[in-house]
Amino acid sequence: MPPEVAPGGSTRVHVVFRPNPGTMAHWNNELDGLRLWINAEQGWQANSHLFALPNPPQTISRETRTLDLELLAPAKSAPGTYALRAYALYYVCEDVSGTCLYRRQDIPLRVKVRQAVQ
Repeated sequence: MPPEVAPGGSTRVHVVFRPNPGTMAHWNNELDGLRLWINAEQGWQANSHLFALPNPPQTISRETRTLDLELLAPAKSAPGTYALRAYALYYVCEDVSGTCLYRRQDIPLRVKVRQAVQ
């Protein structure tokens, strides 16, 4: 995303998920796909609050998963850094015969609003 956004301006956010190769983690694709929920607060708007990725057809996979979203700053934003909350829900397994878990991962989104041009 751009390092700063103007008051009332929009910015794109790219969220990337990768299974941890150190634990031989992999996606469990037998149930729901990855979901990302964003709490747009303080007058911020998102192009959606819930983003969903469908699972690939294979039962197990290790690909990188990416979600893109757009945020719109409030028109009267004061300059500064804003923290928005988001979280992801997904199924992941460790090792070949390891435990499979339904995970919630908090995702901090920080956006800097620059001084409005007079």
